[in-house]
Order: sequence, then C-alpha cells, then structure tokens
Amino acid sequence: MIIGPFTGGCLCKSIRYEVYSIFDVIYCHCNQCRPSSGAPVLVTAAVAGDAFRVTEGTPNAFATSATGRSLFRGKCGSGLWGEYLAENHPLARDGK
Repeated sequence: MIIGPFTGGCLCKSIRYEVYSIFDVIYCHCNQCRPSSGAPVLVTAAVAGDAFRVTEGTPNAFATSATGRSLFRGKCGSGLWGEYLAENHPLARDGK
C-alpha cells in the first residue's frame, strides 16, 4: 500500500481531489480503457472509495456499465477517474 495524501485534478484546475492511500496499480487493456485513453493499455491506481475525496468542482459522468461510470471534465476534456457503484464491490465508496 502507498500512503498519501496525493492531490490531482483536471487540466483547467476546476476539479481537484485528494487520495489518501493506493492499494494497487493496474495495467488495463479492456474494451472500456483502451478507447477512453486512446492507448493500447492504461495504467491506473486502485483506490478504495473511502480513501478518495473531491475537494473542488463537480465532474461530468458517463455510465460505462450498469454498475460503473467514468468521471471527466467536459470543459478541458480531462479524464479523471472511474467508480464502481455496486455496494458490494470492494472499491465502492466508503467500503460499502
């Protein structure tokens, strides 16, 4: 586990967030990640919902499945993060 806090956000700086811990790094080449990144593989950090907090702004959302969505900033085009919405998923917000 990598302990933060780390900060990040979109290109135009209207969306900001904090990450308090990262429990895994993932190389993904699924049918969602490849088109959204424009690359053959995407590297991303796995963060439990209760270790992540939006500190500024409200991103746009795009449903990627019945239980998942991708968050982005429409103004500058930055892809930000993905969320799992199923309550029993280990990455669901607040561990629920």
